[in-house]
Amino acid sequence: MARTNMNNHSDDMSVDELIGKIYEFEGNAEEWLEFEKEVREKIKNFSDAENEILIDSEAMESLTMICEGIRANVKKT
Repeated sequence: MARTNMNNHSDDMSVDELIGKIYEFEGNAEEWLEFEKEVREKIKNFSDAENEILIDSEAMESLTMICEGIRANVKKT
């Protein structure tokens, strides 16, 4: 299972690089939720314009949907 580790990258990761990392990410449910936390931490350093690009991206929408699905599934069990 290939996992994209964002900890090896500097804090000045571009929006495009982060979107690429989201598309490349593979992991189990726990890893997805941890990855989402890492992404949310990274975007704290982005400008409003960069945040808007990321929020409007299909990558971020997919990440949010996957993690919401995981959380909903956990609540059912």
